[in-house]
Amino acid sequence: MFLAIDAGNSNVVFALFDQRSGKWTNQFRLETKTPRLISQLSKKSTALFYRAWNSAFAD
Repeated sequence: MFLAIDAGNSNVVFALFDQRSGKWTNQFRLETKTPRLISQLSKKSTALFYRAWNSAFAD
């Protein structure tokens, strides 16, 4: 697994690359335009990573 993070002005995009299949999986983005507390971003990103991790290793 390879985690790619693209931090732009309006979005932060996360994607996992599965080396076995050679495909990008579980792409998701968080908007950065809306003011949020760090606790809100942490809660949302943790939930997204947990879901992506479980689907990547479901076999």
